[in-house]
Amino acid sequence: MNTITKIFYNQAPVGYILSQIYMKSNRMTLSILLAVVFFGIGLSSLPHYGVNWDEPVHFGRGQAILHYFFTGKKDYADLEKFQPARRSFYQSEAYTFNFFEKKFTAADPLTVGGHPPLSGFLATISNVIFYQKLGILGDIEAYHLYGVFVSAVFIGIIFYFVHDIYGPFIAMVATISLMTYPLFLGESRFNIKDPPEACYFGITLICFYYTVVRNRPGWILFTAIFFGLGLATKLNIVFALPIMFFWAVVVGRRILPRWIFVVPLIGAVIFFVAWPMLWMDPVSRILKVFEYYTSIGTNAGFDPRYLTIFRFNTYALQWILYTTPVGTLFFSFLGIFYAVRSVKKDKNKLSLLLLLWFFVPLARVTVPNANIYGGVRQIMEYIPPMAILAGIGAGFLIKIYKNYSFLLQILILLSFVPITLKMISMYPNESVYFNPLIGGLKGAKERNIPGWGNSLGSTYRQGIRWINTYAQREAKIATLFGLRSNIALTDIRADIEFESQFRSGIMRQGEYIIGPTHEGSQEDSYLYKYLERFLEPAYQLKAQGVPILKVWKNDLAHTKEDYQNEKKIIGAPSYSQNGKTLIVDAGSLVKFTKVDIRYPPSSCLPPREGYIEYSTDGERWSREGNDLAHRPIPFWFQTEPDPGTFQFLFAAEPARYIQFVNIDPSSCLFKKPLHVTISYL
Repeated sequence: MNTITKIFYNQAPVGYILSQIYMKSNRMTLSILLAVVFFGIGLSSLPHYGVNWDEPVHFGRGQAILHYFFTGKKDYADLEKFQPARRSFYQSEAYTFNFFEKKFTAADPLTVGGHPPLSGFLATISNVIFYQKLGILGDIEAYHLYGVFVSAVFIGIIFYFVHDIYGPFIAMVATISLMTYPLFLGESRFNIKDPPEACYFGITLICFYYTVVRNRPGWILFTAIFFGLGLATKLNIVFALPIMFFWAVVVGRRILPRWIFVVPLIGAVIFFVAWPMLWMDPVSRILKVFEYYTSIGTNAGFDPRYLTIFRFNTYALQWILYTTPVGTLFFSFLGIFYAVRSVKKDKNKLSLLLLLWFFVPLARVTVPNANIYGGVRQIMEYIPPMAILAGIGAGFLIKIYKNYSFLLQILILLSFVPITLKMISMYPNESVYFNPLIGGLKGAKERNIPGWGNSLGSTYRQGIRWINTYAQREAKIATLFGLRSNIALTDIRADIEFESQFRSGIMRQGEYIIGPTHEGSQEDSYLYKYLERFLEPAYQLKAQGVPILKVWKNDLAHTKEDYQNEKKIIGAPSYSQNGKTLIVDAGSLVKFTKVDIRYPPSSCLPPREGYIEYSTDGERWSREGNDLAHRPIPFWFQTEPDPGTFQFLFAAEPARYIQFVNIDPSSCLFKKPLHVTISYL
C-alpha cells in the first residue's frame, strides 16, 4: 500500500468512511454502480443527440459488413423482397458492401472509406438488437447505445483499477473527473469512434500493467484483444505499443521478450477480420489505409498562431488548457508534479506509465509537421490518464495538508459541483464547453480558436425539432453547407421536403435553412454571409451564450429592414481590362449585392476560371470566398442565366472596386463593348 493510500485508510476521515464502505461491499460493486449510473444517464439522454456527419458512412458500412457476414451478399436485393419489420435508415442501397469495396479503387486516399469499421459494425449489432428486433430504442439511439455502453464499462474499470492501486478516495476523484470531462461526457453519446477508441486504449494499458506487475501472462491475451478492438476502430492505438514497450523495459520484467509481440500480432488479426473489404487485395488496400492516415495526420497548412520554435504545434495543448474544467486541470497539474517526482521510487513505475499514457498522444500532434484539427477529439486517449492524475493530485494535496484532511476531502468533492451544474445547463451540448480561463465559449469565439463550437453536426437534431414544431405545412428546408446525409430523414416531419437545392439566396423563396455556426462553417461563402447579414434568424441554439446552430427563414418577412430595398447603377460604372483582370469601378463606396455584365455572345466563351476580389480603395483587396471554378455559388444561382450575360453575387460587401482575376483573355469578359450593371444597398 503506497503512502497516499495509507493516509486515506488510516488518517483521513472520508477515506476511512469509504474504506468501511469498501469492506462492507467491495470495489467491484462500487465500480458497477458508477458504470450503471453513467450508462443510465447516457441512455436516457440519447434522444437529444443527433448523428454526427461522419456517422452515416460508419453506420452504412457496419450494416453492409453485418449483412455480408450473415448472407454473403454484397447488396440488399434480398431485403427488397422480404422487408424486415424495422429497417434502419442506413441499411440502404447507397451504402452497400460493393459501394465501400469500390472506394479502394479510387486514387485519392481520402476516399478509401476512412477509419477501420469496427465501431460501425458493433454499433450496427446494437441497432439490430435494440431497434430492428426489439424496437425499444429509436434507429439512431440504438447505434449510439454502443458508445454509451463502452464508455460506461470503462468508467467502472477506471474506478476499479485506481481503487486497486491508490484506494477509494483517489479512485472516486479520478472517476468523477472522467465522468464530468465535457468532451468525453458529451461525445460518448453521439461519437461511436473516438470515445470507444480512448476506452480501448486505456483498457489495453491497464491489462498490460496487470500482465507485467502481477506476473499474470494470461492477461496478455486481454491486452491483445483490446488492442485489436482499438486497432479496428482507429489506428491511434498503435501509439500504445511504444508506451508498453518503454514502460516494460524500465520495469525490467522478464515477460517482455516472451509475450509483448503477441499484442500486435493478435491485434492485426482482429483488424483484418473486422474489415472484409480488405480481403480481396490486402496489401494494396492496407497501404491505402496508411496513406489515408498520413494525409490527415500531416499537413503543411498549420495555423501559424500555434507554431513555436522548430514548428512545434501548441494547438492541442492550448485546447486542453482551455477546455478542461478548472478543478480537474488544477488537480491534474498536481498529479503530474507528484508523478514526475515519484518515478524513481515507484517500484512498479505506474507513475511513469500514466505520464506516458498522457503525454504520448499529445506529443504525436505537437511534433513538427504533425497536424490536428477541430479540437482534440482525435486524441481523446489523453483524457483517462489526465483524470487519474487528477485523482493522484487530489491525494497529494491531502498528503501535504493532512491535518486538514477531512475539510480538504469535502472541498475536493464539492469542487466538482460547478462543472456538474454547468454540464446540466449545457445539455445536450456539453462537448463544446470552454472553461473560464478563456472566458468560456464566448472567449474562444472572440479569439477565433479553430474548431470552437464544433459538435460535428450533432446539433442538427435540435434545430430540426424546432422546424418540425413551428414550420408551416409542406415547408422546404436546406442545409447551410454539407451533405444531405448530415440529417437523418427519419427525424424530419413527413410533410416537409428536404433538399440542398432548395437554397434560394437573394431570391428569397421562403425555405428554411439550417446550419451550425461554429468556426469552420464556411464563413467566407456567399450563402453564409447572406444569411447572417440579410436575415434575422428564426431560431438560435446557444451554448454558454453563443449560437452554435441557427435556422433562417429565407423570406422578406425575416429580412432586416436595411437589406430589403436593392438599388442599381445601370450603365454608369466604369471598367478596365488589363491582362487577365477585369476591374469594375462603382464610382463610390457601396454595398455590392450583384454585378451583371452583358457582352456580345458570338465568337467567345463565358469565363470558366478565375476568382473575384473587392476593395474600398483599389489598393487593399479581399478575396471573395466563392469563385468561378473550384467553389462556385451552388445550386440555385447561375453565373450565365442567358447567352451574353455574366453575373456574380455579393453579400452586401462594402467596396468601390470589384476585380475578376485570372480570367482567360479569350473569354467574353474581354470583348468590347461591355455593359455593366451594379446592384447595391
